[in-house]
Amino acid sequence: CGPCVEEMPALAEFAREHPDIAVLGIAASGDPAADRDFAESTGVGFDLASDRSGDILGHYGISGLPGTVLVDRQGRVAWRSPQAARWLAEALGPVGSADAVWRDWLSEAVAQGSSARPMPGGGELQAQYLGRAGLGEAMLALRTVAETSTQQRLRDAALTPRETEVLAWLAKGKTNRDIADILGMSPRTVNKHLEHIFEKLGVETRAAAAAIVSSSLPPTPPHA
Repeated sequence: CGPCVEEMPALAEFAREHPDIAVLGIAASGDPAADRDFAESTGVGFDLASDRSGDILGHYGISGLPGTVLVDRQGRVAWRSPQAARWLAEALGPVGSADAVWRDWLSEAVAQGSSARPMPGGGELQAQYLGRAGLGEAMLALRTVAETSTQQRLRDAALTPRETEVLAWLAKGKTNRDIADILGMSPRTVNKHLEHIFEKLGVETRAAAAAIVSSSLPPTPPHA
């Protein structure tokens, strides 16, 4: 694949420049001979392991070639592969002008184990913390995940922030009075928000609206 051809030489260079870090490639083609030919053609000098069953990639939730990032103890990007650099620039802004944004988001992924940011064209960029490498640097794998039809429907509905909050609590089974108490508004105002939400989503009932968002909305922040 095109990204593989571009990514592998960068990883080979990284392995040469960081002899203190063990680099192991995971080949999932199921054809060891083809994997060896590919490694030779792209200048890969590190070891390759064949993952014919897909168990290794499945363990890390990887379905395609990820981008790779190393972050130092101050949260600064110490190294990133070409694929990772493109995705970070697309989701967070170009290197240089968006350094602080890169640092904050990647540090969040290290602290929490994973994190995600929306991509401009839909879908999201996900970062997964893999562990510590040499000099205490944190290693992360990046991947993009396509937008589901439900997520696209919600995005196209263009709900306001308040409508999104109301809908999130509705999906959790809260009544209008419950939502009013949580968000500090009257039940009548909640009902007006729901009327707008139903119209934007093209549904007529609470159950239909809840079904659309039950697996798509982020966790609702706690309220006092």
